[in-house]
Amino acid sequence: MLCSSLVSYICIKLPGPYGLIIILPTSTALLVRPSYINIPQCSQRHVHDNSPTAHKAMNLNITTSDNETLGAWFILSDAFYQEFSKSSGRSSRPFVEEEIKKSLQEHPTIIFFHGNAANRVAPYRVSLYSSLSTRLAANVLAIDYRGFGDSTGAPSETGLLRDGRAAWDWLISRGAKADSIVIMGHSLGTSVSALLGEQLASEGRPQHQWIHQSHPCVARHPP
Repeated sequence: MLCSSLVSYICIKLPGPYGLIIILPTSTALLVRPSYINIPQCSQRHVHDNSPTAHKAMNLNITTSDNETLGAWFILSDAFYQEFSKSSGRSSRPFVEEEIKKSLQEHPTIIFFHGNAANRVAPYRVSLYSSLSTRLAANVLAIDYRGFGDSTGAPSETGLLRDGRAAWDWLISRGAKADSIVIMGHSLGTSVSALLGEQLASEGRPQHQWIHQSHPCVARHPP
């Protein structure tokens, strides 16, 4: 069943010499929306000038198939940004959608599906976007799921799949080729990316480029 793909576990390490760990399953509701989820609390998700992605990122909205609005960032490939800045004399003005389309045609793009806590503007995630853009010369599309950040709606398994698909369709509609898109999921995002991949495969469009990040529990036993 698909719902089993959204089951996670809480690991509790008990005190004592044996380092005993208890692993407890969590409910989908707890996994998807803990009470501390929406941090940082800034209501406007604009890219600040002191951000590692300043001037090469656009704040945008993506509409899902059931008419929810997702907050998202699109970060240009640093290679494209540097080349375009030199050739056009562009300094700090916001870039436009035509520049997004050109970068999508010339560079690979990573869709990033984040974990169940915080939102797309968490500083450690912004640093990741910057690294992907710079080291891999890739564009990055980072979305907030429904109910996260400034996105509308409330999260559910079906809703998260629709959110992932909306991100994919947004890229394809702007000229990205399927074989140039890499789907990257962290924690909860690995389930979203797996569900999206399953859907694409069922339509005869299997996706072969994946990056999955997780944090397994490791028990260290005394010698």
